[in-house]
Amino acid sequence: MKKVAFLFLLHQKWPNMETIVIIGGGIVGLSIARELAETNRGDEIFLLEQEAFLGHHTTGRNSEVLHAGVAYPPHSLKTKLCVEGNILTYELAERLNIPLKKTGKWILATNDAEAEGLEKLARNVVESGAVPLVPHDPQDAVDDVPELKLSRACMFAPSTGMLDCAGYVQALDRHLAAFENVYVIRECCVKSIDAAKSILHTNRDDIPYDFLINSAGLWADEVYAMAGGQRKFQIIPYRGEYYRWKKATLEHVIYPVPARFVNGGDGSMISSLGIHVHRNYGGEVLLGPSHICGDVACKTDYAITTPPQVFIDAIAPFMKQPPTLDEVEMAYAGNRPKLFEDGKAIGDFVIFKEGNIVHLLGIESPGLTAAPAIGRYVADLLRH
Repeated sequence: MKKVAFLFLLHQKWPNMETIVIIGGGIVGLSIARELAETNRGDEIFLLEQEAFLGHHTTGRNSEVLHAGVAYPPHSLKTKLCVEGNILTYELAERLNIPLKKTGKWILATNDAEAEGLEKLARNVVESGAVPLVPHDPQDAVDDVPELKLSRACMFAPSTGMLDCAGYVQALDRHLAAFENVYVIRECCVKSIDAAKSILHTNRDDIPYDFLINSAGLWADEVYAMAGGQRKFQIIPYRGEYYRWKKATLEHVIYPVPARFVNGGDGSMISSLGIHVHRNYGGEVLLGPSHICGDVACKTDYAITTPPQVFIDAIAPFMKQPPTLDEVEMAYAGNRPKLFEDGKAIGDFVIFKEGNIVHLLGIESPGLTAAPAIGRYVADLLRH
């Protein structure tokens, strides 16, 4: 934060200058702040983060994959913003020195049912407008990735990439620090909202606002209720756990066919792409994530409870030599902010404006990829 006395700044603003307050310092909140800072007319922008560090929760606890947008329902907001965000993220990486490498990913079918699912996935891509999957002879995948078994069928997603999320957050934080009208306030927790008077009550002080943006991630349902929202939203944490494969030689990103295209599934499974194996930007080879629901104590429950054999068994069908138990160790876990309304799973992003407040709910995967496109989407909502 540039100045501690941010309320003083609010009271000293120029006539006609508006105050925009963003709740949530994850990658989406940061991306919204960046978009507004680069395109607005000089309004005061305050980004509030309850933790001491930005991106502490969902942003810092995921696969760090820049998705191609191939697996989400056509015409959904997830697909639209993921496809757009994929392009924008590569552009931002060049401009802001964000650590990102274009890796592509192999999607492998290991039996006839999965091969049929892979064909369904390819048709979904065409309808979605994502960068098309490239069909390959299974031997091509083995030639590229010697650790793989010969699969039943395979395709390659060329626009997939691998991010360093910590570096991404730091790059955006540095970029925002260059704007005199942007203030990032850490350890600032919202206690209540007086929507009628447009005042936030926080642990730091009361903050008046002209526009409020609820990008609180796992807590966006609670902020929505604080603001007087009448819809029955609930965010339920679905935990994703990861194991580290020690001394692995794999250099690639390898995914199974998403189970939804093989077995179907409810709305809570739409963003679940299955346990996969990849080498991250920092050089670690990870297995995960799991998909745990109903056994998560709270939104910050990051325990790892799934036995490692589950992860080994998940990748064994496409690996010549899957790891043994002594070759894997616990890495980390994160919680997906799964959105439900009236008890029903919502498989899409929900972003809307009520009065002078914009709410973003259910921003799970592919939220990391979609973040810069979400920033544009929210900026457009504020203009109308």
